[in-house]
Amino acid sequence: TLGAKTEAEFFDPVKILLKIGYPKEKLILLPIVRDPRKTLASWRNMWEDLNLEKFIRSYTLIYKIKKESQVLGIKTIPYVHEAIRDQSSDIVINKLFKIIGLKKNITKDIINWNNGPKFGEENPGISNLKFYDIPPEKFIREVREWGSYKYKNEPNLKLSLKDVLFLKKKIIVKDIYEEFRRECQNCLNLEIKPFDSINYW
Repeated sequence: TLGAKTEAEFFDPVKILLKIGYPKEKLILLPIVRDPRKTLASWRNMWEDLNLEKFIRSYTLIYKIKKESQVLGIKTIPYVHEAIRDQSSDIVINKLFKIIGLKKNITKDIINWNNGPKFGEENPGISNLKFYDIPPEKFIREVREWGSYKYKNEPNLKLSLKDVLFLKKKIIVKDIYEEFRRECQNCLNLEIKPFDSINYW
């Protein structure tokens, strides 16, 4: 998903690249979504007061970008975060790298960044990380301490009854996630559990 608070988050990068003449044959799109129940709970935890229509928009926009890219023949690899819930991170990343055409021997640093520059580190001498906006300090702190590309159950992420009812009513979000999950499963040739088989409510 593309964001919660900033309007600048809601844009189509593929359309921008094509408009300036970048050849579509050189593009590889890796659109990523997360289980919408976890996404909404995470957004609530991070920003509290949310415009729920923007939440819906984030899913419908990334779905639109994915579909249009597929129609244009752009290499598209739909991905769901839950791939690393059901499979080990190194297997998932190695399969992704193979499809994209990246060297396998660099996956170690992708999966574990405990010894690399800290996310959000302000000292330019030890950090090559740049922000194009200013995320909440809470966001920076949590990512900094995460340490590796691993799945966490995050029992602190709970949905209110109001949000549960909202998601059950907005079935389009679940449908978008499920299409991404199925396509991700097929691309990586790995099993990823369906939405309804996991009880987050």
